[in-house]
Amino acid sequence: MTRPSIAAGLVGLAIAATGLDCPASAAPSPQRMPPPPAPQKANAPVRSSASANVRIRGPVFGVNIAGCSFVADGTLCPTPASVRAYLDKGFTMVRLPFKGPQLADPAIRRKLVAATRAALDRGAYVVLDRHDYSWPSVSEQVAFWTSLMASMPRSDRIIIDPMNEPRHFDDPVLTNDWDQWARDTNQIIAGLRAAGIRNVIAPEYPGSSATFRLRKREDAAKPSESALVALDRAGGLKDPLGLTIINGHRYFDKGSSGTQPSCTGTPGYDNFASELRARGLKGIITESAFGRAGAIPPSCEAAGAAAIAYLKTNADTVVGVTWWGGGAAWNERYLFKIEPKKGSFGPRHKDAYLDRLLGR
Repeated sequence: MTRPSIAAGLVGLAIAATGLDCPASAAPSPQRMPPPPAPQKANAPVRSSASANVRIRGPVFGVNIAGCSFVADGTLCPTPASVRAYLDKGFTMVRLPFKGPQLADPAIRRKLVAATRAALDRGAYVVLDRHDYSWPSVSEQVAFWTSLMASMPRSDRIIIDPMNEPRHFDDPVLTNDWDQWARDTNQIIAGLRAAGIRNVIAPEYPGSSATFRLRKREDAAKPSESALVALDRAGGLKDPLGLTIINGHRYFDKGSSGTQPSCTGTPGYDNFASELRARGLKGIITESAFGRAGAIPPSCEAAGAAAIAYLKTNADTVVGVTWWGGGAAWNERYLFKIEPKKGSFGPRHKDAYLDRLLGR
């Protein structure tokens, strides 16, 4: 008997022994597919006490006074007089953007200190904004801010904005930008507290700090794609002094790019307040805009009204806003320029956009 015949005979005997009929050309039984995996749930919010001792009573309406970061030599840094001009209009917080390397020049550092002191002398809050769009090492950031704060007046009304719209994360092991940001942010806060810094810290996050990237509700099995999910996975935001708030940006053009005058996006600040509230955290909006001096585009009327209403309704969680576009250094054609034509931003100047920015 050939080998195939032997094999066939053995199979026949085995089947006969079972008492089962087997047609000569029986088709194989269809394979049962396993059921699809159940949808993964998003990570549960991690409650935190990192904002527990923040006492800023919102909503505070403030303004960015840009210029210092425009040129390296600091010739366009805001002066005490320019700071006072905005406070005279009714703003109670100013954000001062600057480039980190500029402060190696003692003259520029003195300008920043003078502008800060001018605001503090009037009882206003000051947000010091390192406007570098980068992400240096934890040790570098701790050393930078420890040095700068040693130059500043001692005041709990100075708020540290460690890095504007951070990017260029480069950890070779923890390669997810969001996860590296969450880990490093907690380490930076710990380092600053260990150095004796007791000011409010307002960290921004990857993705241009956009409010709609605060939490994307990504599944637990997926990589982190938003700030709060990364913090949840890191065990939450941590600050032993309870003086940290999350810092977001929001423009109302397509994609919140801040490059178009029209408003096409969802009004308000997305789920910024509700997601922070779910974790016991507070936040601030340090960049937002919906018009320019004397003009609110028709497409932005509703967006502006919704933004103001949102800030007033959620003042328990979102402490305030610093509107983008302040300062005399902007080109006259800049789409978010708050000041009117140069030389006309005097005590008597009023316009509808300015009133709206003040929450009126």
